[in-house]
Amino acid sequence: MTDPWALAVDLGGTHLRVAVVTPQGERLYQEQQATPRTRQDILTQMWVMLRQGQEWATQRGGRLGGIGISTGGRVDFGRGEVVDATALLPDWRRVPLRDLTVAHLGLSTWVENDGNCAALGELWFGAGQDCDHFLSVVVGTGIGGGVILNRQVLRGAGSAAGELGHISVDYQGPMCNCGNWGCVELFASGSGLANLAQTLWEAGLLQFTHKIITSAQEITAQDVGEAAQLGNPVAQDLIRRAGRILGTALTSLLHTFNPERVIVGGPVLDLGENYWQPLVATVAERAMVQAPLVRSPLRDAGLLGAATLVWQG
Repeated sequence: MTDPWALAVDLGGTHLRVAVVTPQGERLYQEQQATPRTRQDILTQMWVMLRQGQEWATQRGGRLGGIGISTGGRVDFGRGEVVDATALLPDWRRVPLRDLTVAHLGLSTWVENDGNCAALGELWFGAGQDCDHFLSVVVGTGIGGGVILNRQVLRGAGSAAGELGHISVDYQGPMCNCGNWGCVELFASGSGLANLAQTLWEAGLLQFTHKIITSAQEITAQDVGEAAQLGNPVAQDLIRRAGRILGTALTSLLHTFNPERVIVGGPVLDLGENYWQPLVATVAERAMVQAPLVRSPLRDAGLLGAATLVWQG
């Protein structure tokens, strides 16, 4: 009997994705929608998409081993429950996601934090396949991460290990929606870059020539990247600063975990060398013990990592 396929879910602050994945990491089917804003709408949309994926697999004679869900927020892995989440996923706390999904779909279900799922994706299919100890960092709307020690996910006593985006890099910095101050996510993530650029635009210190901006809320990290590519020095400095700040946070993690490798992925890396080179240089300058920083070869590490939950049981 062939190994079963997995239904995988990746729920982030911007997009909700569902895929049918093989044990070789091949995505046979995938659908993506914008992430709804309310708890019930998220659940309803997720179950509709999962049902469609289930029907697609059934029509092709595929055997599904279950559902793996990668979600933003803090997850109690043993209970399959979303404990809480930041404002990137409002109304997403105390959700018994495993039990609700089993009741609606009738398939065994596992739920894990998105950062840990990205680390599992790297462990099975990406740049961590040949490592026993590594850090995985995903820089998107927020900053997520996972810690792999002895080829196992480090979850911690309260399922809060690996919250890399909420390492404080400025103890007098702005308040984060997690309740801490000066979190690296506020400066180096996609949403952080957008917020900083919006403030500069409102102060008249940052201008955009590639598009007409009528409201600060229209400005995205992608806009900052496009402005930097066109030679805007303020946008370039903003991105370089973001890379240096993430490098500062990663240096502390190198000193804590002494990994073999740090794997960095996520759409913010599309900002290019203005982000990547300051990140690498900062770690090289500051870390007592070095570890290679490598770009993830995976575009969907979290989605693939969610699938591995099914095969791990």
